Amino acid sequence: MHPVDDPSALGLSRDRLARIEPFFRSRYIDTGKLAGMVSLVARRGEVAHLAALGPSPPQGAARGDRTGGERARE
Repeated sequence: MHPVDDPSALGLSRDRLARIEPFFRSRYIDTGKLAGMVSLVARRGEVAHLAALGPSPPQGAARGDRTGGERARE
């Protein structure tokens, strides 16, 4: 799943989409309110924006397991 090269073709502003990542990073990731997040904006079935924010999973962690511990399986 890859974003389109030109979001304006979907009627979306490239400049406004570029504001999503810094907003969530400064308000939620950097302040510790969220450990990580994924944002996706799509229109008419086409992805216009896709970003994963936060630390990478620990080396050797199972896919989807951001902690590498028991808590992720609860």
